[in-house]
Amino acid sequence: MSTINRTRFFLFQLIEKIRRVVHFRITRFIRRSPTQKNDTNLSEYYKLYDKIYTISDHPEFVNMYKNRHLIRDDFLQYSENKIIPSTGSLLDLGCGEGGNAIYFQNEGYSAAGVDASENAIRLAKKNAADEKSDAVFEVADILNMDTDGKKYDICVDVGCLHMLILSSHRKKYFNTVRNLLKKNGVFYLFQSATEKDITIDNEEDYVTNNISFEHRRMLDNGEIVRHSGCGGMPVSLAQYCDELKNAGFKPISNKIVNTPVGLFVSIVASLNSSA
Repeated sequence: MSTINRTRFFLFQLIEKIRRVVHFRITRFIRRSPTQKNDTNLSEYYKLYDKIYTISDHPEFVNMYKNRHLIRDDFLQYSENKIIPSTGSLLDLGCGEGGNAIYFQNEGYSAAGVDASENAIRLAKKNAADEKSDAVFEVADILNMDTDGKKYDICVDVGCLHMLILSSHRKKYFNTVRNLLKKNGVFYLFQSATEKDITIDNEEDYVTNNISFEHRRMLDNGEIVRHSGCGGMPVSLAQYCDELKNAGFKPISNKIVNTPVGLFVSIVASLNSSA
């Protein structure tokens, strides 16, 4: 690494560390002020993500998606090993701007995507039109989703479940997924994770005191990229698997995946016929 690059790297890391201290320590006291405590609607907190899609045309924002090949390669490996069907109907839950659903459509699946964010679905439809893709998208909140009897061979979730903090929301989520899957369908998850099990004593306080919209920058192969988010509840691989089992799923395959943006888990599960 050249002297200039080393200096740039050091300055970037220093500035980012200061920024994150300000965000998570100083502004936390503001968010915990009694006059601010009720500003976060506990039933809608994850819709803060909608703000992300209002800045999605920013060139730095686009760069955060270049690591998606890790997810797609992982999925296709499961498909090649016949753990996931190589064809069939596929629903992307929390599809964002539609990149994965469009990709799976191009791979031969009949793909659709849903997201609670209207901005995300607007972008997804535009991206599908630009790429002349037949993938379809609609606004839907998975916690209150009318499945209308529609069933899919595969449900895909890349980063939706780990956004849900309240246990009641996570139970609703799993119930919806069960209703969306065909009898022999499979559920593929790629979620942010922690190395150790975590416990949140008071979920509502956690949301009120710790969740806020923030931008984070990182260096990826020497290039500054932007990642935006509003927190969530990633848990350990063991905890994800336990949740699936308790919700009537049977984990078929699972693993930990290290990525440039942190630790993730990859899980494939089927419906548990005995549940």
